[in-house]
Amino acid sequence: MINKLRFYKFSRFFPILLILMVPLTESSTAQSTVALIHSANSEISNQEDPYRSEFFRVDHNPTININTLSGDIEVVQNSAIEGVQIDLYVKREFSLWSGTRNLDNYRIIIQKQGNSIIASVEDRRSNRSADDVKFNFSIQVPKEASLNLRSINGKIDADNVEGQHYVQNLAGNLNIRNMTGEIRAISTAGDIMLDNLKGNIYAKTVSGDITADRDYGEIRLRTTTGDIVTSGISGTLVAASTSGDIQSDFQEVSIGVYLETTTGDIDLTLPKMAGYDIDARGLSFNFDELGDAGITKRVGFGNASVEIREGGIPVNLKTVAGSIKVRESQQ
Repeated sequence: MINKLRFYKFSRFFPILLILMVPLTESSTAQSTVALIHSANSEISNQEDPYRSEFFRVDHNPTININTLSGDIEVVQNSAIEGVQIDLYVKREFSLWSGTRNLDNYRIIIQKQGNSIIASVEDRRSNRSADDVKFNFSIQVPKEASLNLRSINGKIDADNVEGQHYVQNLAGNLNIRNMTGEIRAISTAGDIMLDNLKGNIYAKTVSGDITADRDYGEIRLRTTTGDIVTSGISGTLVAASTSGDIQSDFQEVSIGVYLETTTGDIDLTLPKMAGYDIDARGLSFNFDELGDAGITKRVGFGNASVEIREGGIPVNLKTVAGSIKVRESQQ
């Protein structure tokens, strides 16, 4: 069958497009032609192979600096490779009226300086959004390395690395697992998950939730409109939210507990193995599950104090317009 050619002229602002009308029974070559025409007006492709791939030998405890405009960052430990592996994947979307197909608009740097690895993506153009081009980094590092990870729009995952770590984005979730050392995680519009961390831990988000599970050390958490949930943690906890609830479950308390929210509720479970001095301020209080043995309670209007087993560890709880509940675990 002879292929029929048709011409369409949308307006004087658009070029004449030549559209090939191919029957479904034609050869695979003709079908490929149709696919090419379709792809030119939509997504080019997701790269299965890295756009760039670099390997660097490093000394003990290197510093890894990753900075991407719009895209995800994933860092995992792989001591077997005895170095740092950087893989950059690019996802591009293209339309007839978009110029984003050309990566010359972006400055891509992957290099080693001393014992530091630098991988970054910058837009050469001013006042342009990179949302139609995603630069995703996949990083493999030694067990001991310090991470400095930043993305404007994308999630960040980091797993099983020891060192001093700083993780930040504007939009997207932060998932940090099995890390040791000093961990700082900051997001503007994303949730933060902290799982099995050891050391000094600091996390802050504006409009997201913070979840901490099985963490050990000095833990400081802050969110504006989200909730804070911790479970099975050991150490000291300082947590604050403006309009969210705080729910905390301890495995062990070392120095103290300090929980504060403005309009949310506080629900705290303490391990039944130490003495506590509880100072609470809120609209209502529930200490019923603490029992009466070895416990002294003084509850007034808007404030309460509880002494458990002759006191000891300070527990400060405060909410302006919420309720406070405290219990002890049965373990």
